[in-house]
Amino acid sequence: MVLYALLVYPLLGWSLGHAYPTSPTFGAPCPTTIFFFGMTLLAIESVPVTVVLLPIVWAVIGTSAALQLGMREDFGLGLSAAIVAIELIRRRVKAMPRPRGLKPARAGTRAS
Repeated sequence: MVLYALLVYPLLGWSLGHAYPTSPTFGAPCPTTIFFFGMTLLAIESVPVTVVLLPIVWAVIGTSAALQLGMREDFGLGLSAAIVAIELIRRRVKAMPRPRGLKPARAGTRAS
């Protein structure tokens, strides 16, 4: 995601006819949000949901604008938001304490 925001996003925009200086590059909201999502995935500690909530809302808004305005390079925004949301949920579930006395069910066995 970091590479997409810094390199692929501007090159894709240029190839689609969005020439500099009118094309959005790093520093504009959409590529900066994609960069933020990439940095969030690189974070060792779990990132609080409150930190990621506003960028995810922006990703939804930006993706809808991409559909309306033909900014195809912004489709990475929705995809990166979905990946980060799934990863944060996965990290939270993994960090949840397991109830004592319960063992994980083995494949092919029935729970009593």
